[in-house]
Amino acid sequence: MKDLKIELEAFIQQLNWTETSSDDIIAKLKAQIAITHDENANIMVGDSKQGGVPDVPKNFEWPEDERGPLSFVLQYNCKDLQGFDGSDQLPVVGNILVFMRGEDGMEEAIVKYVTETELSPAIVPENTEVLEELKMKFHQYYALPGSMDFDLDADGAFVDYDIYTFLNNKIFDDEDASFDVLLGYPKYIDLCQEEDEEDEEGDAAEVVLLFEIDAEIFSEAGGFVGGIVLADELKKGNLDVADLLT
Repeated sequence: MKDLKIELEAFIQQLNWTETSSDDIIAKLKAQIAITHDENANIMVGDSKQGGVPDVPKNFEWPEDERGPLSFVLQYNCKDLQGFDGSDQLPVVGNILVFMRGEDGMEEAIVKYVTETELSPAIVPENTEVLEELKMKFHQYYALPGSMDFDLDADGAFVDYDIYTFLNNKIFDDEDASFDVLLGYPKYIDLCQEEDEEDEEGDAAEVVLLFEIDAEIFSEAGGFVGGIVLADELKKGNLDVADLLT
């Protein structure tokens, strides 16, 4: 994984930027974890996965809002995320569970952090949508801010193409690879929504991208939805979503 960062920086240095220095680009890189899914993999209790039924401890209370139970979206086994560049932002052990109301703009999400080791599949409330169950596979990745958040002058049109083509070919052997993300910058969502987050002293608070997923898991309308959490709270396992990005 360390070698990938070295190779990426060397690749950026040899590009011919006309308006932006390679060092400026490298300084804005953030470590990211790319997530692919395997619909044929055998999934064990506690595994990282999208959809299906969450694995929970005894007496777990299924998250709900005023309209009723939310849908289970994904769970990360934190042990699966260790060793990646950037994973020091995450809890070392436990499972992170994400629940969301998928319809009507996906405006509601609740995140639970489970530290118990004795887990079993939850009992799903009646009339609650169960999404297709897919095992997650994690890959080291690196991200730059989106074009709306990163002023690269005349070179802006080429940054995503050149660098992400390099990464996709290196990691997936496919320049058009499709994947969800954790950490780093969102792939498709405008980061300017983060600017409203402030700490107790009124300064901009550091936030971490907890997930960005394709909204087609809920609706054929498509789009993307992400969740960010305060970095200080994430490390401690206090995982209330600070904001949803859509």
